[in-house]
Amino acid sequence: GVYDNIIVLDFSSLYPSIIRTFNVSPDSLTEDDKNVIKTPNGAKFTKEFVGVVPQKIGELLDMRNQFKKEMEKMDKNCPEYADFNTKQLVTKIISNAVYGQFALRVSRYYKKEMAEAITLTGQWLIKEVINFVEKEGLKVVFSDTDSVGVVIKDESQRKIFEKINDYINNKVKKEFNVDISYLNIRPDKSFDRFISVEKKRYAGLKDGKLVITGLEAVKRDTIKITKDLQIKLLKKILDGEEEYKIIKWLAVQKKNILGRKKYDVNDIAVRIYIQKEVDSYGPKKDLNRKYVAPIHIRIIKKSKIKINPGQYFSYVITSGKPLDGISSDKFNGNWDREYYWSHRIFPALSRVVLTAFPNVDLSKI
Repeated sequence: GVYDNIIVLDFSSLYPSIIRTFNVSPDSLTEDDKNVIKTPNGAKFTKEFVGVVPQKIGELLDMRNQFKKEMEKMDKNCPEYADFNTKQLVTKIISNAVYGQFALRVSRYYKKEMAEAITLTGQWLIKEVINFVEKEGLKVVFSDTDSVGVVIKDESQRKIFEKINDYINNKVKKEFNVDISYLNIRPDKSFDRFISVEKKRYAGLKDGKLVITGLEAVKRDTIKITKDLQIKLLKKILDGEEEYKIIKWLAVQKKNILGRKKYDVNDIAVRIYIQKEVDSYGPKKDLNRKYVAPIHIRIIKKSKIKINPGQYFSYVITSGKPLDGISSDKFNGNWDREYYWSHRIFPALSRVVLTAFPNVDLSKI
């Protein structure tokens, strides 16, 4: 839906903080019941010593905090600021990557029990936050892996994160035998007006500036015309434009796409990153069904274009059925307008419209 006055509350370094708080480490994992910390999913970690993983993560996070403190003293335009920003990002990435090693089967540090202890504790924390916020009489409009979006009715409620921290930290100490909690939720961003389209896909206005997360408008493989139209649509909705005007605008866009309006090749070109050698695409040995290469690979091979892994390839769909296309540099003005509207443009727009106006009938535009 569409909401006014949203604050996004975010756990600082959630997974690393869980590891530190619950002493999650291969050397501290235990079957004993004495002097242990339990996670919400029942995993047990000794309190006899600090495990090597939480110890090293603590050092990394302390280092990161020191880098950020130094940055506060610097001019954002100076070279030293950029250097310290890189350092703090590196320490963040390394500390966040530890969980991935526990969850990755081919990793020498793979340990299913620890990976589950971390993720399930994270899920438990988000549920606890949602329950607490709702008991306080506030509405949660979305939740993510480490954050929640809350509707704020007045300025005093912006301090809700302080109550949440007290509640969460007291709860983990009381219920799971934790001595020191490193869990900390804080305001990450706020919006004057906000639309939540799907999980992890939303947009908001703050002081007239549009911020988009997860939607097609910020994805690299979205064609330019879809990005431009979705941004315009989001602004219209968040600016409070009436339903009938937006539906009328959408109908005009459909007419433009399906009609004779001319578009630049850059507006409709599909740009894709080539990850591996083109010749490596082919049927797998254990695959019985007929293999059909991705459309961009078929175009590259048909055009006999030399392209290497790590490069981008740009193409235009000339036929939606059967699916066919040409390299963008060979574009002659011919493109399948019906395919583009129904597959590349309308889905990204309709999702947003139906979020704002769930009862509208888009089949009549």
